[in-house]
Amino acid sequence: EISYIFLKYINEIIYLEFYVDRIIDLIKSQSEKGGTYWKSITDSIIDSQNSLLSKIVHIYSITIFETFNKEFFERINSQTKLNSNNFTTNPSRIISFFRSNFNIDLEQEFPSWNNLKENICRRHVIAHNMGKIDRKYVDCIGVHENLIGKVIGKEIPHDLTYVKKSNNDVAEFMRLIFKIVIDFYSLKNIYEITRNLINEYFQDVNPDFLK
Repeated sequence: EISYIFLKYINEIIYLEFYVDRIIDLIKSQSEKGGTYWKSITDSIIDSQNSLLSKIVHIYSITIFETFNKEFFERINSQTKLNSNNFTTNPSRIISFFRSNFNIDLEQEFPSWNNLKENICRRHVIAHNMGKIDRKYVDCIGVHENLIGKVIGKEIPHDLTYVKKSNNDVAEFMRLIFKIVIDFYSLKNIYEITRNLINEYFQDVNPDFLK
């Protein structure tokens, strides 16, 4: 059931954000108690561009995005054949996927599309290029040709504050996609099913998130 898949991955996003908040609070509290030493640890984990923790959490957040879409659209395709069922985590192909299957221009319908696109492109840099900007990244986000030589090879800024925003972009995307599918197939009864699942199994999800 698509409602269960949707809520399962929204729950993952909630747990990830809770984890990040707890880590930030813990580090800040220790910093206040521990003086200069813990202050340096705080800076290196929360605000540093080179924080390994923030990079790992970001990769996990985009993995949630990938696995949600794969499972969600595989389920839909098993019930109603899609024009194209090969959802890949590539921004231009994502745009084509929704145009082909749902006649939706995601760039217009999703206000945070450019943010999400950058989140996806950045995940590649972190996972495959040690956090340094490469040609694939600048092509992905559309860096002006005159600036390409100045940014390639530079360490990409990254911290837990960015990760929290990226995580929220993923959640908003999932909510929009859920609504698009419901409207496209006129599955209005899905909302009631989803609310019942929230009450029974996913109580950490705010029902207002469906509005």
